[in-house]
Amino acid sequence: MVLPDGLTVIGIGAFYNCDNLTSVALPDGLTWIGAEAFCFCESLPSVTIPDGVTEIQDETFSNCSSLTSVTFPESLMTISGSAFEKCSSLMSVTFPDGLTEIEGRAFSNCSSLTSVTFPESLTTIGYRAFEECSSLTSVVLPGGLTKIGDYAFYYCSNLASVTFLDGGLTKIGESVFYGCRNLASVTFPDGLTEIGRSAFSWCRNLASVTFPDGLAEIGRSAFSCCDALTSVTFPDGITEIRESAFSNCESLSSVTFPDGLTGIGNNAFSYCSSLTSVTFPESLTTIGYEAFEECLSLTSVTFPNCVSLIDNFAFSGCDALTKVTSLNIVPPAVGSETFDYSHYVNATLEVPEEAEEAYRVAYGWKKFYDPSGVDELVGDGGIEVVAADGRIVVAGVEDGVEVNVYSINGQLVYKGEDTSINVPASGMYIVRVAGQTFKVAL
Repeated sequence: MVLPDGLTVIGIGAFYNCDNLTSVALPDGLTWIGAEAFCFCESLPSVTIPDGVTEIQDETFSNCSSLTSVTFPESLMTISGSAFEKCSSLMSVTFPDGLTEIEGRAFSNCSSLTSVTFPESLTTIGYRAFEECSSLTSVVLPGGLTKIGDYAFYYCSNLASVTFLDGGLTKIGESVFYGCRNLASVTFPDGLTEIGRSAFSWCRNLASVTFPDGLAEIGRSAFSCCDALTSVTFPDGITEIRESAFSNCESLSSVTFPDGLTGIGNNAFSYCSSLTSVTFPESLTTIGYEAFEECLSLTSVTFPNCVSLIDNFAFSGCDALTKVTSLNIVPPAVGSETFDYSHYVNATLEVPEEAEEAYRVAYGWKKFYDPSGVDELVGDGGIEVVAADGRIVVAGVEDGVEVNVYSINGQLVYKGEDTSINVPASGMYIVRVAGQTFKVAL
């Protein structure tokens, strides 16, 4: 189809659903193409937009499933919402110098799109603009970019490389690269201050990240489920690590926290099963709910002297934890299950010498000294309970006094009047005799 010379306007929906249209020649002098003008022209393979057109309207070429190439004019400044959405055969796009804005869903679900070239003039990439462009492998984002909308590259499953050129971008929005499972490297721009919620969640091949010095906020779940991520070093501007920010990063083995960090949010590093140790800065005051839950390789932890709150389940499921050090002379507030029962039995607690009595009676901490939860560990009146030759021996009691022996889990394993008692296995036991309670290890 050849449109006549002198035509300046193509109206809204003019060729909507012309599914047998195989070619169109747009005349010089055309300045405006209406919304949905060629929407659902499913046989149209290519189009050249003449110079003079400054904006491609909403859904102008959406669902043109045979469209493989588009030539844009130098006059173009804006590509509006869903303009090329679901153009599933479109393979590459080169944008003209002078383009400033790509609006929401403009190229969403262009599943054959392998490359895009952005001009330095571009300032805005809109909401879901390149969502589910599953063949896109790399993008270089220009220095002139100041806004990248939420979900902009959501589930671009083959996107392997993202480079931000230094410029005016200060924020990466929510879920921008969510589900980009092949993303292996990201170069962030200087000047970036915020990475939004879930921005890189489920980027399962992302092995390393280097944050710019000015970064001040990493949002909730920003890097959750990044299975290949092995280490993280935070810049000094980070004062709080948000909820679930690095949860389920199964390969994460090293974390370097910044001076000035005050809070670690709920679930921030939960299920980081390769994390072996953490060193907290002196500025840290709070550790959130389930913050390090199921960090199966974590063997030791030291809380600096400013920590005042370690929330419930913070270290639940950390089965390898054998050493806990708290430097605060005032025992931090903890929940009833901040630590597991196995920690009270198997881990050593180190505290300042002058604070030991305070920890012995503090809620949640005293169980390190008495896992059974009882207050009295040492008997009086001459009664003594010891381990000898694989048996529990009770001395200093009169004949006929009942002795009860419990496993560390509270199960009764012996009840009687014997003073030399066989027990089923080695371990920690609680002995109650003559109104007194003892703890003994075999």
